[in-house]
Amino acid sequence: MAEFPEDIRQLKELIPYRNNYYIFKDQAIQYFIIVAVFIIIPVFLFLAGTYSGRSDAPPIVFIVLFPLLAVVFLVTGIITQNRSRQAKEKLDSFPPRLISELDNLVERVKGLSPEGNTDVFDFQHVVGAGKSRTVHKWIGELFSDYALIVRIPGTEVFFAQRDKFLIEKGDKGLFSSSFYAEIHLPDRKVHGYISPESWYKYQQWKEGKFSDTP
Repeated sequence: MAEFPEDIRQLKELIPYRNNYYIFKDQAIQYFIIVAVFIIIPVFLFLAGTYSGRSDAPPIVFIVLFPLLAVVFLVTGIITQNRSRQAKEKLDSFPPRLISELDNLVERVKGLSPEGNTDVFDFQHVVGAGKSRTVHKWIGELFSDYALIVRIPGTEVFFAQRDKFLIEKGDKGLFSSSFYAEIHLPDRKVHGYISPESWYKYQQWKEGKFSDTP
């Protein structure tokens, strides 16, 4: 088991800026991709009509609505990119050693598996429903008073205090052995699933009975 970081207070201060930097950066990229799509589609339709000898213009929706949407997403992307830049500036104000330590912790936790490790648990965070349903996996390492939780795939990370980190277990899924769960992350509440094994580890840790934690 890895040693618990001694500079936990500084790492906790650093985490929100690190999370915001990566989250806003990814969002800005997505907005710019949407802008490119809204520009390419009417241009492609116009060129296709020109080369095919068609005299009719593209529908008005492509001429007016798509460029308008492109502008909206472009402005949103620029604002989001600026928020990412501001978070990066805050992040860079911390000692490089501290940033490197957190990056190493995140990569190490990503490589852990709950199987065979009594101090590692995971849960699934479900976003949306139907065809738009997305499942994010979170994996965490348990320490005496904190849990280090990392989202996979992704770059979000949290230090959750034992007395504040709450997982509310529901009934078992219809076609699964996992339990429905409401997970209270440090900055938000999410819904998903947790396996009986991970729930047991969390419960033992929460009650202070987790003897394998340092």
